Amino acid sequence: MFTSKLNNLVRTWSALRVRASLRSVLCAGFVCTAPVLGIATPADVTDSSPITGAKQVFMDPADDMALRRTDDDPSVDPLTGNWPELRYATLGHWIPADAGADPYFGVYSTNGDCNTNCDFFRLDMVFDGLVNPPGEVAVPYNPTQYGPNPLFGWVELDIDANENTGGDTDQPSLGYSANVARWGGMPQGTRFVDRISADGEPWGGTFGALPATYRSGQEFFLIFQGDFYASADCVDGNSNGAFESGETWTLGGDFFWRAPGYDPITYALLYRPYVTIRFKHSIIEDATMVSFVYPLDNTAHAALYGSTRESHNFSSSDANSINEAMFDLNLAGYDPPPGTSGHAYRPLLEDWGSQDPLDHLDPWNWRCTFLFGTVLDSVAQGGEALVWTDAWPNVVADDFNGDGLVTKTDLQMLTDYITTHDGEANYDADGQVNRQIDRASFSDRFSMHDGDYDGLVTTNGFPVQDACDYDNDDYVDLEDFRAFQACYSTTPLDPEVLANVGCLDAFDDNGDLDVDLNDFAVFRSVLNGPV
Repeated sequence: MFTSKLNNLVRTWSALRVRASLRSVLCAGFVCTAPVLGIATPADVTDSSPITGAKQVFMDPADDMALRRTDDDPSVDPLTGNWPELRYATLGHWIPADAGADPYFGVYSTNGDCNTNCDFFRLDMVFDGLVNPPGEVAVPYNPTQYGPNPLFGWVELDIDANENTGGDTDQPSLGYSANVARWGGMPQGTRFVDRISADGEPWGGTFGALPATYRSGQEFFLIFQGDFYASADCVDGNSNGAFESGETWTLGGDFFWRAPGYDPITYALLYRPYVTIRFKHSIIEDATMVSFVYPLDNTAHAALYGSTRESHNFSSSDANSINEAMFDLNLAGYDPPPGTSGHAYRPLLEDWGSQDPLDHLDPWNWRCTFLFGTVLDSVAQGGEALVWTDAWPNVVADDFNGDGLVTKTDLQMLTDYITTHDGEANYDADGQVNRQIDRASFSDRFSMHDGDYDGLVTTNGFPVQDACDYDNDDYVDLEDFRAFQACYSTTPLDPEVLANVGCLDAFDDNGDLDVDLNDFAVFRSVLNGPV
């Protein structure tokens, strides 16, 4: 129930519109002179030792866009425009040449020391083709308000790179953790353990319950939904109300929020500043860059608005910044506001009490998740409207243990899942023990084990890994040989440990729980790939 779920998110919108009308909109009335949109693979994406403070680059696989509906109403179709597909995103410490004139024109800093120079952070997201700013989907339902290719979704920022602090206890069912398994696999990384909804399980509101989708680790998130945009200004274009090819727009609103899990246990309560974001389309590169620049400290905020630096006061309605928001987390962490020391959400703050906010103002150390999509042409029965199309970190379909490989271990996990839930109520709609599971309402209660998202969980057609093809790229080459060297052992080792990294699956041909010279003979016989 997308629109009904968003009622909580829009409950403060009337007040926000009043505040928005009192704030100036960045770049309105003049043409910004930002650098030409560069879509080629960033030069530092393959740099093995990037300079501290330089921008991070998050590469998303090409052509991995796939529709992932969240409703079960086949009578309503998704919008037919250009569905959002992320090419890559970059995040870094940003220094504008003149923040008040154009915050998007400047350079990335190579100095991550915020005691010396904080300035801003910059987040760029590059999408295939033309994508439009999102329209309203609450009341009225007008998702194509700014064009036929609206961009909906969320970007989560884990400022302290700690999954145990922060989270969304308001609407976690709309976040990355609750939806990424729709692509048929588990993301890699220990931070996702017990946090991913593998079967569409909704969070029941009990802190500590699993899967802990609400414990995403986010300190902030960006909302791509038109109900939170108070202004839309055409900086370079024909000003006809539609974002079109070659145009540049800035949009203002309260769509950058500190994580709702912090709201009831901090001094600031709601920290939702009025911000701006830029949409810029390149005709030559056929891509849209969405850029967000935001102050790391209150000095940068003063430079942005041509004002005097304000001290921290826990309010986002005047001067606001990442540092001010984290100062509040730090203070509330070691000195709880009255009546909050026993609050159920208190664990989200506990690690912040011993942290110095200045240690977390270098964006190179932040972690991100991205979840993007479109919506249905009209609201479906039950109110659901979201159709996810792309997520990062992405998953490998049929990789159920999050090691990035599709191996015999994953096949065994799939088999065990079917054996456990075959015919079980709430899991298998056909109610029969028939070696497959029918997820009749898979758009709402999907299964990670449904690799092609068709609502049927079965081992039929499961991609079996070829012998010695460690990376499952259909070749046995030097990349696999390097993996063989790392796995080599003449004595049996813990099969669970080795299986988790794919060693036994790929190289233990004779099943003796080691990877030795006997297995190397098999490897040599199948060596066939590009080297």
